[in-house]
Amino acid sequence: IQEEVYNAVKEISELRGYSLVLDRASDSGIIFGSPKIDISNEVLQKLGYSN
Repeated sequence: IQEEVYNAVKEISELRGYSLVLDRASDSGIIFGSPKIDISNEVLQKLGYSN
């Protein structure tokens, strides 16, 4: 069921142009985050790590 919820949230997010969807009911906080806003590789590069 979690996968179904995630897929529904992702689809709605993409249709509405949302970059991030927060879950107020859980401790994790984030349900969906667009790969467009993921800066992990930039942070690693800044710290001197390569992919």
